[in-house]
Amino acid sequence: MIRALSGRWLAGRAGLLAVTLSAAVSVSGCDRPEDPMIRAQREAAYRQACAAGVLARSAESDYETISLGLQSEDELVRMASNAALTFNQAYLRHAEIRLTAYAHMDSAVNHAKTSADSTAFAERALSFAIAPADEGSLEAAVINNYDGKLQLLLLDRNHPCNWDFPF
Repeated sequence: MIRALSGRWLAGRAGLLAVTLSAAVSVSGCDRPEDPMIRAQREAAYRQACAAGVLARSAESDYETISLGLQSEDELVRMASNAALTFNQAYLRHAEIRLTAYAHMDSAVNHAKTSADSTAFAERALSFAIAPADEGSLEAAVINNYDGKLQLLLLDRNHPCNWDFPF
């Protein structure tokens, strides 16, 4: 069972609330050009939420596919499917938690209409915490697997999450 979010999951949590509020206030209701640093923060929040959505949908699809193996008449296929399903259930839950946290941060930075809304979304995002997992545990494997996939997705310049910004 995933107990909490890893320390790596939301880079620079200390001070992130202030940065989020700064980004939200600087873009709300003004016609001046957006500060490049604020733009980068907005893009990062969007990219993380978008990538987390991709990973959560993929995990859900994998769950459905693996579940089919449990219906097999072949005992080895059922055993392998059961082991894969155990990992996938933990991964899916982790992906859902991360998606929720990243979506709240994206809402704080890119969608909130007021500073109070931005603060509420940011605080909600920061309220999610994943405790460090014991080395070699299922939780550690899930976190490491997720983090690796997230980084690969965020480094893929051709993926729409990294260039197709709605703002």
